[in-house]
Amino acid sequence: MMLRLLVASLCFVAAARSITAPAQCAHVTDAEFTCDYSAMDAGERPIDFTAFDPKPQQLHVTVNGIVPYIGDTQMFSSAFSGIDTATFDSNDPASLTLDCGWSGGIFLSSGAFANMSHVQHFSIRNCGLYNIPSEAFKELGNLDYFKIENGKIDEVNINAWMSLNVERLTSDSHAIPRNLGKIEISLHETFHYYFTHWSALQHEESYGGCSQRS
Repeated sequence: MMLRLLVASLCFVAAARSITAPAQCAHVTDAEFTCDYSAMDAGERPIDFTAFDPKPQQLHVTVNGIVPYIGDTQMFSSAFSGIDTATFDSNDPASLTLDCGWSGGIFLSSGAFANMSHVQHFSIRNCGLYNIPSEAFKELGNLDYFKIENGKIDEVNINAWMSLNVERLTSDSHAIPRNLGKIEISLHETFHYYFTHWSALQHEESYGGCSQRS
């Protein structure tokens, strides 16, 4: 009888917890969510951290157009900066993926990734990147993995890669299994860019499609 009561209590607790997400966002599994930033109106932006339960460890965001939108100061709410990484599953990295869905393109503004310094794996997929502005990724902090794949890049500011740090993370910086310390750039069209600030990029792997000026 006591065992039945215990099982019933556990079932009640599990059922009582609700999963929530901001407007235009949906829960996938565990701490993984998708959000359609391109469908959000002014009242639904920026993406509201406080509306997520559980808190998003993996976030896949559909984008198209200007990021963040004209008139917006940020893409992700300020509360993201206080995310408690101690609650994350240590078997998975904290990841952020922007995806244009093959046919979209984005104008990226400096400061687009404010409040997201907890991210360890960052990707831009299937996007026509009309520009990469100065210090585009500085708010991301130390990354274990950085990838731009598919799509194309039209214009790159000479200081675009400044403050981008990619390194094999250690136990002092949210270590995760199978740390990579890797940058990958793989595009539909050949892309050659001469880094004038090569020292700003800490790397252990080759940079696909990129060249260094001596």
